[in-house]
Amino acid sequence: IGGGAFRGRFDRWILVAVERAFAGPTRSAWQWMPGRVGSILGVATTYVDDILISDSQITDVLSDYGVRPSTAQCARVRAYISLLLRWNRSISLTSVTDELEILKFHFGESVFALSVIEGIDGRLADVGAGAGFPGLPIRIFREALQLTLIEPNAKKAAFLSEVVRELSLDGVQVVRARFQQVESDFGGKVDVVASRALGGYEELLRWSEHVLSVDGKIVLWIGERDASEIVKNRVWRWLPTISIPFSKRRLLLYGSLVRMESSRA
Repeated sequence: IGGGAFRGRFDRWILVAVERAFAGPTRSAWQWMPGRVGSILGVATTYVDDILISDSQITDVLSDYGVRPSTAQCARVRAYISLLLRWNRSISLTSVTDELEILKFHFGESVFALSVIEGIDGRLADVGAGAGFPGLPIRIFREALQLTLIEPNAKKAAFLSEVVRELSLDGVQVVRARFQQVESDFGGKVDVVASRALGGYEELLRWSEHVLSVDGKIVLWIGERDASEIVKNRVWRWLPTISIPFSKRRLLLYGSLVRMESSRA
């Protein structure tokens, strides 16, 4: 069997094994342990593709979004893209497969929030994390951040755990669950709720009311139509939407709970 065919079959075998192993697990069994899945799948990273984008290219692209990466951060971005493209052959993580477009569309849009919104620190919960955006790029550039990635899909959760392990990111938890199932774990403990193109925002807003700390905020990467509907929710104080550079589809919308502000008055 040719090397490519063997690798493809091996990838599918690994993913089936992960899905079976983690089908319906209890949260105490594994989802708080990002290293466990990585150790099981460690052999699968042997063939991670070489990514040819340079530090200067990464810096040039991300500087348009308000961040200047260090050499170490560039290395993590490159490794993340490598893993993303490799896993994307077997599971659907992104429709964007050009390296520079990934850098703009996924990394740039994610980290742009750091340059325009104050107070993205403490503990951030990325709801519906998918392939890890926006949470993981934000964590790469905000190293003191405590990050929880909430993702119900077993294969995507396995991918997230592998990225966390390969990039040696401390203070990051992967939770395989629907966000509604873990409300009691986060009550009043989250400083930032973040979500990118999740949908079902009314339910997310209700959940966020219960998990955010007193000074907490919600940050959404969202389309204009959804934003116009969400700002009608008067439980929240919304700031004006912020246009994301080079994006034709998404805006940043963020706000905080009105009742929290009233309670401090």
